[in-house]
Amino acid sequence: MDDNPNSSIETLESVDGFLLPTDRDSPPPPTKKLRRKLIWLGIGIGIAVIGSLIAVIPALKSSKKTPTNIVINTQTLSAGTLQKIEKQNAGSSTNEQLTISASTLFQNNVDVQGETSLAKNVQLGGNLSVAGNTTIDGNLSVSGLLTATSLGVGSINAKTIKLSGDLSIGGHILPTGSRPTIAASVASAGGTVNIDGTDTSGTITISSGDGTQHAGEMAIITYSTAFATNSRVQLTPVNAASAALNYYVSQSTKFFTVQTGTTPAAGETYIFNYFITQ
Repeated sequence: MDDNPNSSIETLESVDGFLLPTDRDSPPPPTKKLRRKLIWLGIGIGIAVIGSLIAVIPALKSSKKTPTNIVINTQTLSAGTLQKIEKQNAGSSTNEQLTISASTLFQNNVDVQGETSLAKNVQLGGNLSVAGNTTIDGNLSVSGLLTATSLGVGSINAKTIKLSGDLSIGGHILPTGSRPTIAASVASAGGTVNIDGTDTSGTITISSGDGTQHAGEMAIITYSTAFATNSRVQLTPVNAASAALNYYVSQSTKFFTVQTGTTPAAGETYIFNYFITQ
């Protein structure tokens, strides 16, 4: 034992079956009863925390499923606001631009007093009424019915045009289309035939042969495209020989024929112009 009275005296104390040195001046270690209380207190706190988490998790899940209401702020351009903008831009050479990045619904009338340029397609759900002049530099495609009191265009390319009134043409009528076919018949007496034109109009040339001549069918002209109903053929003689013939036509939806009631002359040329409607 140390003789110094100020020195600490170490002793051995049994803790949980072990002998541990202790200092007399140090506080005594917690007892088993106190340790049990601390352990049960920690377990209770843990259970409370877990219970709180279990109660909060369903609320968090339900909050994720709740739809978010999107509020779109709108801006109204009143008459006063537009007048103010007009005064601010008076005398300015800067081109002002209004950009609408999303779809826009105009519930009332829209009045554009100046020129309007549209870079992309325009779709109309209702009627289009134009009080003034309208100029279209590009193509105009109309899949439905186009009705106009007056229509002035430089060129029209259409498959079918239906008119309920008069047709006034200031220029020439220029028929286009494929050439019909022509074949010599018995009254040509082995001669030759030729046609220059379309299903609408053209010229027929018949040169009779040197064989035995007799009246009847001189040429058969077959249309490149058949008519829906019986065709109506107007035949006009071009030379004196043709005019001297007692000529006539027979007509149908698919072809017409040139015929004569008198006997053609051998080695003679007969020329006719024709114009056909339905």
